[in-house]
Amino acid sequence: MPVTVVIGALLVSSVHADLIDLTPGGFSLLNVPPVVIQWEQTIQQQGIFVIAHADISGNTATWVPFLPLGGSNFTVDPMVENANLTWNLTNPHGSSFLYLIVGNSNLNIERANLYQVSSDEIINGSGTVTIDGVTTITALNFFGRTPPVPDEANTGALLLLAVIAVLLTYQAQQRRNA
Repeated sequence: MPVTVVIGALLVSSVHADLIDLTPGGFSLLNVPPVVIQWEQTIQQQGIFVIAHADISGNTATWVPFLPLGGSNFTVDPMVENANLTWNLTNPHGSSFLYLIVGNSNLNIERANLYQVSSDEIINGSGTVTIDGVTTITALNFFGRTPPVPDEANTGALLLLAVIAVLLTYQAQQRRNA
């Protein structure tokens, strides 16, 4: 299963004035709309990647530690079918793009929603997200581009650990939902 599908399977979202809903009402991961395919091509061409990921369980958000940003830059207040978000990207000098996918990792649901942050809210902003107002949110991914940082560690090993963490989270959700 491609990493983008695994990441997509972990996600879904809603709308607020600062968020542009690129897939109103969400979408099935079994029937990805053209806008998502175009978005995936765009992020690959422009060097955009996951900059933060939170797994949601009840009213708790747990941040993946291997990504460049996390709980010090994003706040998530989960409320089952939706979540309030705030972000502050002032310290890492901002992001030239910021996209959000919110989703549910339940294989029987497989729904997601893609949002883009409005250009005036990329550095500091807030919003409320939901999959469809009914489906439980279990993960949030923030995509963006941060300024280049000198590679003082083995980036390949860190990426591998991040992918393993995402896959382990996915498998844990599968076992919980079984």
